[in-house]
Amino acid sequence: MNKLALLFSFITGLAFAQQPTNVLFIGNSFTHMNNMPKIFEHLAKSKGKNVYADSIAVSGSTLKAHSERPSTYVKMKTRKWDYVLIQGFSREFAEDSSVILKESIPYAKILIDSVLKTSPCAQIYFYMTWGYEKGYPEQPANDTYPKMQQRIWNGYMLMSDSLHYPVIPVGMVWKNIREMHPEIDLYFTDRYHPNALGSFTAACTAFASIYKESP
Repeated sequence: MNKLALLFSFITGLAFAQQPTNVLFIGNSFTHMNNMPKIFEHLAKSKGKNVYADSIAVSGSTLKAHSERPSTYVKMKTRKWDYVLIQGFSREFAEDSSVILKESIPYAKILIDSVLKTSPCAQIYFYMTWGYEKGYPEQPANDTYPKMQQRIWNGYMLMSDSLHYPVIPVGMVWKNIREMHPEIDLYFTDRYHPNALGSFTAACTAFASIYKESP
């Protein structure tokens, strides 16, 4: 190999080594509160990972709303994404299974298929949310935190089983913290969005799920 070819090989290899791992969060206010994707990015960098995180997170969005929003697909095409984390509306997966099968899972598949067209090697995860502090009183099936959290778990696992992608169990980590450390408050003042600690919990759970190591 001549010197020019060797130099080119070195530069190419160096550039490749410096490419970040690209992580895209698709969600709503449960994702964008406290700029959680950037918390995840900074956490990963503190652990020696070269990571770039971005999001398309619009308050109140269901998976159907994301699938119908042109900006979702624009964001998908901005990079080759290594990981894509998909989060539904906070009550979307606390519905009956028949509703989830009809109103949520088909739109998750639309989003996944679109991601894989431009980032065919992307690893897909479903970002499980948590129950409201006192549940959702307007729905008897979700009118306490334990009932709502269990239904959210059931809903995300149904989607995982249907589409064969893993779940990042933020909601279950949230549940464990509530039970084991009740002195730690994870809720914003409205008692359903995350405060800074809640967003940090989500970022830590995402890190552990992706990298299979403790944050």
